[in-house]
Amino acid sequence: MRANLERAGQAWQEGSLLPLSIAVPAEEGRRLVGWQLVIGGPARSGEVGYWLDAGHVGRGLVTRAVTAVLDHAFGPLGLERVGLPTTVDNTRAVQRDVVAARYT
Repeated sequence: MRANLERAGQAWQEGSLLPLSIAVPAEEGRRLVGWQLVIGGPARSGEVGYWLDAGHVGRGLVTRAVTAVLDHAFGPLGLERVGLPTTVDNTRAVQRDVVAARYT
């Protein structure tokens, strides 16, 4: 775990990793319910990944988060291609989210 955090910190400092939180309003501020990240790769490409607490699925949070991160990836980060890998058993949810975010 510590090694992963150290690698992530180094990648963030180098500009090849952009970690983001997904939070919702709560009684005392905000509650963290998920995260997403952009990992920069070779040839001005990158990948988006995300995780969301099951109790918050279906509220459009991932769609809004992916849309915002793609705007940033293709804008300030200067990426030309961004992939969104998934597992076979997660296809339906991912397809819904990426179609809603106009991901092609």
